[in-house]
Amino acid sequence: MRQAYVNKLNSLAQKTAQIKKAGVPKEEIAKILQAEHRALSEQYKLTPQNMLDKIYARNVEKYGDKLGRSIDWLKGQGKSWDQIIESATVSACFTSQLNQ
Repeated sequence: MRQAYVNKLNSLAQKTAQIKKAGVPKEEIAKILQAEHRALSEQYKLTPQNMLDKIYARNVEKYGDKLGRSIDWLKGQGKSWDQIIESATVSACFTSQLNQ
């Protein structure tokens, strides 16, 4: 299941190129991709409740949001629109931390 999630996130990178070619401004691209990333994140969190609780707790602790990095959080970290676009195409790696 995790690999399917990662694959879908990777497909957002391909979508980025298409949107850029269409002349969409970077801020708008970032908002589109971040929304899709968060939707995928929520979809793939249909997982056993004990693991889901760990994921949500980690995300709230680290990002202040159970679904993870939001645009507001990323902008608060000083990220550019290009960095936010890129971050929407990857998953935060936390599986090993949860299994400890």
